[in-house]
Amino acid sequence: TPCSSHSRRRCVASSAPSSVAGNDPGTSTFGANCATCHASNGSGDTAVGKSIHIPDLRSPAVQSQPDAQLAEIITHGKGAMPPFGSSLSKDDIDALVKHIHGLAKTK
Repeated sequence: TPCSSHSRRRCVASSAPSSVAGNDPGTSTFGANCATCHASNGSGDTAVGKSIHIPDLRSPAVQSQPDAQLAEIITHGKGAMPPFGSSLSKDDIDALVKHIHGLAKTK
């Protein structure tokens, strides 16, 4: 494991800054599964996003939703959005929720 040469406490502490530095595991999952419709910045400014009028993920309406609600939408779908519960793990979905909340800082 990447932590084998460190004590567990040191490894956990040293892994926190990496997500701040841009190694967000939700980024690649978002790019592979969400960006086609939602755009890489979450704006929804894509041909598909515009055609089905999807919300800007950076908007207060989306950002104010609790993690559990966003996870539910990702898992089961909503409106034109398909469900991803059978193709993504719980960890992937949790990483996406964190990534979506991080998109507010990019607006």
